[in-house]
Amino acid sequence: MNTNSLKKITISAIVMVLGFTGACMTTSMTGHKVLSDKIGYRFVSAADPCQATKLCSNSLGPICKSGTAQLWGKLNESDFQCIEVLYEKP
Repeated sequence: MNTNSLKKITISAIVMVLGFTGACMTTSMTGHKVLSDKIGYRFVSAADPCQATKLCSNSLGPICKSGTAQLWGKLNESDFQCIEVLYEKP
C-alpha cells in the first residue's frame, strides 16, 4: 500500500467516526428536558386551583414555596391542573 492510499483510508475513517459520534450526540440530546424558569402556582380552592405566585425553575434543587405552601407548575399553559414539581430558582 502506498502512502496516499493509507492517508485516504485514514481520513475516511476519521470522518466516519466523527459523523457517527455527532449523530449519537444529537440523538441523545433530544430526549433531555430543557431547564428553564416556570411560573409557580399555588392551590387556593377548587374554584381557583392554580393561582400564579412567583417564578420557579424545573432544575433540581429545594422545592419552590411561597411561605409554607408548595408551588406547582403546569405541564402546558392551557392545563387547569398544576401537577409539575418545581424548584427554587438557582
